[in-house]
Amino acid sequence: MQNRIKLSDVGHFFDTGTDRIDLFENVSLELQAGRSHAIVGPSGAGKSSLLTIMAGLDEPRRGAVTFHVDGRQVDAVGLRARSGFVFQQFHLMPELDALANLALPLRLKGDPDAQDKARNWLARVGLEGRAGHQPSRLSGGEQQRAAIARAFISEPAFLFADEPTGNLDAVTSTAVSDLMFDCARESGCCMVVVTHSEALASRTDTGWMLRDKRLEPIR
Repeated sequence: MQNRIKLSDVGHFFDTGTDRIDLFENVSLELQAGRSHAIVGPSGAGKSSLLTIMAGLDEPRRGAVTFHVDGRQVDAVGLRARSGFVFQQFHLMPELDALANLALPLRLKGDPDAQDKARNWLARVGLEGRAGHQPSRLSGGEQQRAAIARAFISEPAFLFADEPTGNLDAVTSTAVSDLMFDCARESGCCMVVVTHSEALASRTDTGWMLRDKRLEPIR
């Protein structure tokens, strides 16, 4: 498999100064290209921490994580270079308009076509008429659509989403979910979603429940 992430007996904890709090232990799984995965569970179980480990943003306290991108093993930096991220908070640059927000990751890579690609993606997510608007002038749903477009504009091998519909109403959540799954399907990326939404989790190919320090498959 060209693009995959493998966790082997991964465990994680943090120290408060007086106590050690174990989040999870003995997590082993493999995430593959072209598949979507959901992680659900109660608040405080460690779902977001597990996602950051999968995404190479943090290292586990126990066990090992390996990343393969385009047929070769890479380190966390190499993984992040081929990853997109969507969060509950949209994390758009407030001083930039929608077009500039989308073009930014491509400009940082020196892509001469950044502006044109950003315009194409704005049209794809239905925001072509909002190109010159800053995030403060966009609705929550519009901001999340822009954030999804920004995540996919660099053609990621992996997409990591942490509560991507957490700040949206039911109707807007469905529309945003449709967009995210359509983009993931067309790109063939591996998508991992942390969510409290049963509706969102039910749409993924595989799902896991994280609770009582264990990750258990739910389908």
